[in-house]
Amino acid sequence: MVEGGGDDILEEIIKTRKLVSLLYLFSGVAILFVSIIVYYYRLPFTGSGWSVKNHKYWYLFLLSWVFSIIMLSIGLMSIIKTRFKRKTHEIPVFSTIQKMKLKCKKCGHIFEILSPRLDKEYKCPRCGEVGTIGR
Repeated sequence: MVEGGGDDILEEIIKTRKLVSLLYLFSGVAILFVSIIVYYYRLPFTGSGWSVKNHKYWYLFLLSWVFSIIMLSIGLMSIIKTRFKRKTHEIPVFSTIQKMKLKCKKCGHIFEILSPRLDKEYKCPRCGEVGTIGR
């Protein structure tokens, strides 16, 4: 496995999130812009002007404006989240196996033991001195 490969994947994910958030922004602006143009100008099945009384389907315009505002807010929130996101730090993984380092009283050699117990005798790998923990 190549070291640092996770960073490339993380960068690709961030780029994809930025593109999706820009897509939300642009589509929200486009929907708002088109609905305002259709609302204001004289088109076959709609009225004209800014008055709600002139429009037969005024609720569709209102719904499209609410939808575009929701899309704009989703896009802005996702841009803010990806832009100001802190870099993740690697968390050191600690072993679940209990280890203990012992120092031989005779030669001073330090060696590790697994699952230490007070009543068990341990032998130094270098000089062969037998001893227990704490004595």
